[in-house]
Amino acid sequence: MTECIAQSIAFWLIKKSEDETLSLPVLKYSLSVILNLLFGILLTCIFSLITGEVTQALKSLLYFSLLRFFSGGFHFKSLDVCVVVSALLFSCVPLVPPMESYIVFILTTMSLLLILTLAPSMGENQPAGKRKIIYKITAVVIVSLNFFGLSQLYAITIFIQSLTLIPRRRGE
Repeated sequence: MTECIAQSIAFWLIKKSEDETLSLPVLKYSLSVILNLLFGILLTCIFSLITGEVTQALKSLLYFSLLRFFSGGFHFKSLDVCVVVSALLFSCVPLVPPMESYIVFILTTMSLLLILTLAPSMGENQPAGKRKIIYKITAVVIVSLNFFGLSQLYAITIFIQSLTLIPRRRGE
């Protein structure tokens, strides 16, 4: 659905534009990214309205997205699946019953170890050289910040994101 909407908008923009340099694939991709973000936020708000945890769900979305930008991770083949699964995830994380602080510490430590060994993991867009080091250091800092506050929401969210770094077998 997201890609169909992006393609329709891209066709419409190209048709209405006098700029002959517009590329349909590039425009469609850019619109898909924007729509994916918007639909993700909207669906997270809708799901979390049901649970009554809108603020916490949006914090989870923010933490996840920030870490993901620098660490990379698994991508679903469909943008629509990505939006639904992500929105459900962000809406459910705040519902986890309170944990002891040592469990939050363990989750944060496990996340840090995964980030140190596997990040960044961005497939064909993998940064190289100095940029790769900057991305890894930034991801490490993002995760390490939780050692100061020991936020359960932050720990669960960054742990889930860190799990997306684990390589999967082909075909999955």
